[in-house]
Amino acid sequence: MYEGCSVELWMEQMILEEGELEERIHYCKVIGYDENKERIQLLLRGEEVDVISLDAIYGCKLMDGEKSAECEGMILERYMDKLGNMLVFQIENGFYKNNLN
Repeated sequence: MYEGCSVELWMEQMILEEGELEERIHYCKVIGYDENKERIQLLLRGEEVDVISLDAIYGCKLMDGEKSAECEGMILERYMDKLGNMLVFQIENGFYKNNLN
């Protein structure tokens, strides 16, 4: 359903006490979406996976033309594969601005 959509990913909250809140946007593309598990597989564009923290809450905005949907969640996995730098994003509390169909 969301495959191929562009994504903006940003850190909303750092969970670790000694962690640093990052204030930049990461750009991704949706490779897969598991509706039952509420997980999105993302291809990270132009950056290495280690710039993404596993100890933070991220905001995620999916865009398809003029339509968009937003959610919050955490990165469960980050790895390299044949497509490139991959992230597995776990959605928390569903989409809160859903204009995508």
